[in-house]
Amino acid sequence: MKKIGFLLCLLFLSCGSNEFKKNNSNQENVNSDSVKVIDKKLNPQEEKVIYDKLINEYKTLYLELMDFKIKEDFHSQGFGIGSQYKKWWDRVQLLTNEPGIKLLVKKGIIPGELQTLGNEYLQSQGKETEYSTFINSEIKKIIKD
Repeated sequence: MKKIGFLLCLLFLSCGSNEFKKNNSNQENVNSDSVKVIDKKLNPQEEKVIYDKLINEYKTLYLELMDFKIKEDFHSQGFGIGSQYKKWWDRVQLLTNEPGIKLLVKKGIIPGELQTLGNEYLQSQGKETEYSTFINSEIKKIIKD
């Protein structure tokens, strides 16, 4: 039953992403340089600059999640509108929509996993679960490099 609720929550949140895009169309992306190079083949140096910016934002978002996952106000507010954690959720969404995101995906980094992990902590009241333990170990391997 929990899994069905979780899936419904994800479905609901994904349906709202178009509204988010409309409301934040003037907001600057994590890496505005990636917009300029989306239509051309990147040289290795350009790829590294864009990758470094994106992975740094990913690491920041991950560390922020690790900080607030145990906070009581997170468990009561979640990622809902008006919650301070909604801003975190929106930043993950912006990262997911970055034109250069394929550079992270090539390395096995899926920013949307942070949202899934955040929902997992919300449901478990910040306690580790089988999923969170597994995904944390995978993320730590990636961001360690």
